[in-house]
Amino acid sequence: MFNVGRSRALASALNASKYGVGVPKGAVAKTAEGAKAVAKEIGTEDMVIKAQVLAGGRGKGTFDNGLKGGVRVIYSPHEAEMFAQQMIGHKLVTKQTGAGGRLCNAVYICERKFARREFYLAILMDRATQAPVIVSSSQGGMDIETVAKESPDAINTTYIDINTGVTDQIARGIATKLGFSEQCVEDAKDTIQKLYKIFIERDSTQIEINPLSETNDHQVLCMDAKFGFDDNAEFRQKEIFEWRDTTQEDPDEVRAAQSGLNFIKLDGDIGCLVNGAGLAMATMDIIKLNGGQPANFLDVGGGATPAAIQEAFELITSDPKVTAIFVNIFGGIVRCDHIATGLIKTVENLNLKIPIIARLQGTNVEQAHKLINESGMKIFSIDDLQTAAEKSVQLSKVVKMGGSGLSLAAKLAKLHSTPAPPPKHGDTPMFGFPVSTACGRTIQDNSWTLSWADFYANYRLRAILNECIKNKGDDAELTESVEATAGRVVPRLIGDGTVKGITPVVVHGDLWSGNHSRARISGEHGSEEVVYDPSAVYGHSEYELGIMRMFGGFGPRFWEEYEERVPKAEPREEWDDRVSLYEL
Repeated sequence: MFNVGRSRALASALNASKYGVGVPKGAVAKTAEGAKAVAKEIGTEDMVIKAQVLAGGRGKGTFDNGLKGGVRVIYSPHEAEMFAQQMIGHKLVTKQTGAGGRLCNAVYICERKFARREFYLAILMDRATQAPVIVSSSQGGMDIETVAKESPDAINTTYIDINTGVTDQIARGIATKLGFSEQCVEDAKDTIQKLYKIFIERDSTQIEINPLSETNDHQVLCMDAKFGFDDNAEFRQKEIFEWRDTTQEDPDEVRAAQSGLNFIKLDGDIGCLVNGAGLAMATMDIIKLNGGQPANFLDVGGGATPAAIQEAFELITSDPKVTAIFVNIFGGIVRCDHIATGLIKTVENLNLKIPIIARLQGTNVEQAHKLINESGMKIFSIDDLQTAAEKSVQLSKVVKMGGSGLSLAAKLAKLHSTPAPPPKHGDTPMFGFPVSTACGRTIQDNSWTLSWADFYANYRLRAILNECIKNKGDDAELTESVEATAGRVVPRLIGDGTVKGITPVVVHGDLWSGNHSRARISGEHGSEEVVYDPSAVYGHSEYELGIMRMFGGFGPRFWEEYEERVPKAEPREEWDDRVSLYEL
């Protein structure tokens, strides 16, 4: 299913003259200057700017630059420009995006309307009845999952006969049950029928309006919308699919689609490589029946060529949770021995170490078994489906007993990609730490600061200078050197806006070769890379690297792997100077 960002879909699909559904006046902008122009055109001093990110919870989300909220009320074109500048090009983290967030490429500016009543309305495809269903609730403007959990009686479900559609009687009944006032029932009825028309004519799989509002002046308006469209209808819905923004989708699923693979990432740890959607579903089912959890749905289609197999393996193994791979292919169009050859070459090319269970059936299966068994690789060729599933689950558990397998570089990169939470009683992440820490015998002041440059200059450089003066007396030369660094070099290299993406993340603060090793974590199996004795702070990730480079002990492979996961920030040419600054 192809999803369209909430407000962009609202403007483009609902407000078209062909459908005439009421929406607030507004438009999309992809630049700060464009946002200012849109706000001027709207011509009111009461507007809303919304980050165009395909995720729920935008209003309570936080951008990677610290801006709180992906939906903001604005009162002038200048404010539209200011907030657009802080949203566009930055990642918004919400409860649905995960820690990595989603990139905001555009904003939607619209007039702010005040609702007298707010409702929820969605049109979906129901698999059980194989027909559309309209889900509605009088409790709109809030998370519908919460409503369903806390007030299930507030959810109304209306099944639609695909042959008759949404009649006047059905639409009027829904509007009345929702609680529209007498003046608005007919408008609400029309709106529901128009939305259903969009659903059918545009090959939609989901239309969610939340809220569907009755305003103080008795207008029926769709305030916010989320659309889903059938991928298979792209050939006849070209206008709709032009809105597709692949940055809002899972990058692995986008990559798979470009390679002609049908791939969906799941939460398990057993990778699945199968040809045929039905066999793929059966494979996932039998893994679960044997106590395992599939990591993905992956259908390579009828070809199962060596190139497709390698691309599929690259997708599967990009997930660090995967501890075993179950290959289940029926060689009808393509011979099993050719599939086995492609499988062996892929394992060689990718230098795969995790166990692979291969169940191949079809033409030349005996030759395939022989090729796999003589390859000397960690590939188990098994005929029986149940036995293959059992082996996949068993080997997955064995691998997990050996620890996560993550290197120090991978773990540190994950640490440096973990956003800092806002301080207690605050709503914006800041640099600092809730308590003072110690680096050796030196107590470090970690007072909360919005500017990393100010934090490093005052609570690290000048603080160390003051400690030296306190213990050894005044040193004019040292004072002059520190002040020159704090006052001129720090603003030049790491001043606000100088380095792209300086945001507070978790930093160990005193990482050197003596503060990390391999050990078994309590409650876990196997040995892991661990770090200890931190001088923790929510700071700039490169600050860590200065300390590490100063003490040494980390080889070229570490730095190469770390940079693959956390690329050098722009300007890249000043990275070495910045890290040298942090060595002070």
